[in-house]
Amino acid sequence: MSNENKAFLHPKTGSLVMPKGRILWNALFTPRKGKGGKEGKHEMNLLFPKTADLSVAKEEAITAGKDKFAKAFREANGKWPAKIATPFKRTADNDKLVAALEAADIKVEDFPVYVAARSKDKPGIVGPNGKSEGIEPEHVYSGRWARMTVDAFGYDAEGNTGVSFGLKNVQLLDNDDELVVGGGKVSAESEFEAVEGAGEEGKSADALFE
Repeated sequence: MSNENKAFLHPKTGSLVMPKGRILWNALFTPRKGKGGKEGKHEMNLLFPKTADLSVAKEEAITAGKDKFAKAFREANGKWPAKIATPFKRTADNDKLVAALEAADIKVEDFPVYVAARSKDKPGIVGPNGKSEGIEPEHVYSGRWARMTVDAFGYDAEGNTGVSFGLKNVQLLDNDDELVVGGGKVSAESEFEAVEGAGEEGKSADALFE
């Protein structure tokens, strides 16, 4: 049985299997609309707990970076080149994500990093039992635990250079409380409180025209 908290290379396919994390923004069933008329892509963002071992994922990202930007990595003397974007994003640098975690009473330092993976093709999606039957869009929501298989690659497009992950497949895992990250659905409980004195007289709507 695989270790869900550790990234590893799949022994048969060679794909990079990421540790389990909590889903953030996603567009698994319908691709996210592309900018400037470009083709949209399917997308998955995973937020990782500090207990996740991303060592192998980092190694794969470095290998992809060296393949694409050999000179930049050589001149960086073992460090990640400043001008090459990394696929690993700091949670603390994303204000919307920080706000979502604080609202859910989750410490930012407990989930320090997240990554995005994208693909033109729809990824395969299975449940905890490894089967795809019965998986519906409503089963995929921000806050649920999942893991994904990806491939690391370097890119140089329109002045942007970096290393990213190509999305391949997704496995949904444990359900958990929903995380409302900027632009997501807001729960009714967060907007309404118990009403006291409902029915007490107030101004009529007609007062708008007085």
